[in-house]
Amino acid sequence: MHQISNLLGVLDDGTNLAPDVPRNTATTVQITQFGTATIYVDVVYNSGAPVDIEKMIGWVAKLSVNRNIDPCIRFPDIHKLGTLVPGIAYKRRLQFTLVPADTRNLALGRYFFDVWLGVPGAQQWQIIRVSTLILTPGLAWG
Repeated sequence: MHQISNLLGVLDDGTNLAPDVPRNTATTVQITQFGTATIYVDVVYNSGAPVDIEKMIGWVAKLSVNRNIDPCIRFPDIHKLGTLVPGIAYKRRLQFTLVPADTRNLALGRYFFDVWLGVPGAQQWQIIRVSTLILTPGLAWG
């Protein structure tokens, strides 16, 4: 089964938040062990205007999943680089795909994840704050 999660990421540009933009982007995502999951992140500025990621030369988006909430952990249990979803106006939608091998050796239960967007050697933004990821039982094939 392929699971899909749609999240909103906020690139804090220092301006006031629009009424419909959340101050805290933390959320909960549930995925199945041995399954495939796609996490989409639509990225907006504080104003709610879409971020044209494609114009950020050298951009990198990272999703990290850790069993421990400690942000100092250097080696996450899962580390994924994001890609842009083609055909979306303003090139604002990121996609992270988890495949069965990503969860094969993980224990079931609660993990923590966050998403960062930035340019290496320059500014980085935590567009999804530390959130909860629940890994539920699934079936292993083969």
